[in-house]
Amino acid sequence: MSRFRRGPQADRARGPRISGRDGTSRASKKSTPITPTGLFVFAAVFLVTALVLVWFGMRKAADAAVLDQRGVSAPGIVVQVDHNMVSNGPIGGYTKRTDVTVAFTDTRGTRVRATQEGSESTKVGDRFRILYDPVDPSNIRWDTSANVAAEDWVWAAISLGESVLCVTGALWKVARRRHAPRAQAPA
Repeated sequence: MSRFRRGPQADRARGPRISGRDGTSRASKKSTPITPTGLFVFAAVFLVTALVLVWFGMRKAADAAVLDQRGVSAPGIVVQVDHNMVSNGPIGGYTKRTDVTVAFTDTRGTRVRATQEGSESTKVGDRFRILYDPVDPSNIRWDTSANVAAEDWVWAAISLGESVLCVTGALWKVARRRHAPRAQAPA
């Protein structure tokens, strides 16, 4: 028996045929490559995303700066702990989030409840010192609270990097088109 097959069985044994000289299949010739305009659109979306995340990061950083300047320390007690699964949106999956509600008395003697993202190990009844803004007592911080401002800065940097890559790719495609050899018409 020969190790080379012939006829219709040979085609099935070898797999699909590659049609072009350059090794591309018919399917890849039908697909449309992304245009420079498409890359610029992607760059604009990533840039807007980066700007929104920078804005959120700046707000959270401003809140932290206010607490550093005029924050007042007070004893607090955990009155509620909510464990939630938050959707990651278009990237898929879920992230575990723990919202901790703390009750404390401010300098005016008013009982205040404020919620902040906190540690998963926090339990109702835990006591610790918090730092709050006397002008806006809902702006609080404690040792085990989560610092979510850093996440905004990281995602903003990633989004800005993607925007730069899209613009670079678009400019590279435009330059390649301009400097591509043009076919000469037969004389």
